[in-house]
Amino acid sequence: MLRIFQYSLFLILQLLAFSLTAQVNKEGYSFIYNYSPKEYKSSNENWCSIINKNGLLYIGNTSGSVLEYDGVEWRKIKTKKEKIIYSLANDSSGIVYLGSESDFGRLIPDNEGKLKYQSLSANIIDSIINQQTFWKTYVGKTGSLFLFAKICLYFL
Repeated sequence: MLRIFQYSLFLILQLLAFSLTAQVNKEGYSFIYNYSPKEYKSSNENWCSIINKNGLLYIGNTSGSVLEYDGVEWRKIKTKKEKIIYSLANDSSGIVYLGSESDFGRLIPDNEGKLKYQSLSANIIDSIINQQTFWKTYVGKTGSLFLFAKICLYFL
């Protein structure tokens, strides 16, 4: 009986040791790093995130800016109305589309190659747009889709 207990205890300790070492990478550090709002210089509430084809991380923030992270530096891309960014999507060419509170649009490069916000809601009646929150953004092969309430807007 003592022999069975010793064998069981040994087996449990071995399994515990293997499971603990499986949680850490080769250097002994966690794979996850939490950035504080002080590091990315924006609000502490983030609603959505995507990674584009170049490996850049984009985060929709409560401050009304899209945060861009290249693995070294953070950059804020301000939107027209500076309202909460609720949804992000990107297409195969790398263009990032976003939906926010009372606005939607995309990030396109300027003459210097830096991304700037371009609103796509400019041609729609403000009284309709100002009362909507664009919770979902989808991009297909032929255009982008912005969803709010029970209505969809499709742009080619």
